[in-house]
Amino acid sequence: MRGLGINAIFHDPAAALVVDGEVVAAAEEERFSRRKHGKRPVPFSAWELPDQAAAWCLGHAGLEPSDLDAVAYSFDPALARPADEMGLQDPYDHLRLVYAERAPGFLAEALPGLDPAVVRFVPHHVAHAASAGLAAPYRQASVLSWTGARSRSATWPGGTTTVGCRSWPARSCRTRWACSTRT
Repeated sequence: MRGLGINAIFHDPAAALVVDGEVVAAAEEERFSRRKHGKRPVPFSAWELPDQAAAWCLGHAGLEPSDLDAVAYSFDPALARPADEMGLQDPYDHLRLVYAERAPGFLAEALPGLDPAVVRFVPHHVAHAASAGLAAPYRQASVLSWTGARSRSATWPGGTTTVGCRSWPARSCRTRWACSTRT
C-alpha cells in the first residue's frame, strides 16, 4: 500500500509518503519554496498545494503519482461548520470550502498521472492526531488533538490506536479544558 498524505488547506503545507505502513519520505513545502510556513503572506492562500514537497517524496521513493493507492487530504469539507455558526466573520470561508472540494482535481494537475479518484478527505483533527499517534514508538497511544480548525467531531480507528477527536468553539482555553476533562 502506497499512500501520500497532503496538508494544505490552512498553514504549513506538507507531504508525507507511507509505503506498507512505514514513512519513507516527508517534507514541508517551505523547504522548497523558501517561504516561512510555505505559503504567501496573503489573506487567503488555501489554494497553495505542497506540490514540490509531494514530488520530492515520490522522487525520493522512486515512485510516480500513478503508483499511489491513496492520497489523504487533511481536511474534509463535508465536516466543516459554517463560519457564522462559529461566530466568525471570514469572507473567504466559502472559497476555502470550494477549494477543498476541488482538491482532488488540483492535486491531479500538480502531480501528473495521479488519479483524482484515489484522493480521500480526512477530518482535520484526525489528521493531526494520526500524525502523532501513528508515529509514537508504542503499539498503543492516546492523543488529544486540540486545534482551532472548525471541523466537527470525528473518530478514526488506526490499527490498535483509536483516535477520537472533538472540536469546540475557539472561545476560551478554559471552556475547552472543562469539556475535555469532564467525566
